Amino acid sequence: MKLAYSIPLFATLLLTASIHPIRGEGDDQTESITVRGKIVVLDESGQPFPPTGEEARTGGRLALSSSDGKIYEFSISDPKTAMFVDPRIQKRYLQVAGWLRNSYLEVIRVHSVHGGKLFDLYYRCEVCNITSYEPGPCWCCQDEFEFRETPADKK
Repeated sequence: MKLAYSIPLFATLLLTASIHPIRGEGDDQTESITVRGKIVVLDESGQPFPPTGEEARTGGRLALSSSDGKIYEFSISDPKTAMFVDPRIQKRYLQVAGWLRNSYLEVIRVHSVHGGKLFDLYYRCEVCNITSYEPGPCWCCQDEFEFRETPADKK
């Protein structure tokens, strides 16, 4: 009888903990933001400089320098930042939507901005019908992905 009572109680406690996580004072502070600017690389002291391509490919700290002068460093664990090592992307004025989490920007969506209009940026392999947000070889045929920039409102 004791065992039958404790199993539903345990299940209730487990369900309650998963629905209402216990939060401490040091938990993540997350904010949804959209920022426009250019890609920069941060030096050891956190000062931005324009990327030459090599720093970004060899693990340089990438960031977005916004039009109002703020610097938003990207999370190094964010797979969507892989596109920022591409010199074609580094030259563009970008709009980045993402989560500002513990002072790092995690990317949700990236657009380039030309004449006030937004353009989707991605890589494509037509042979295998694969779209990627990371430059490099296609995962299937190993041919190089083709860089694409298409109007965002054209779907």
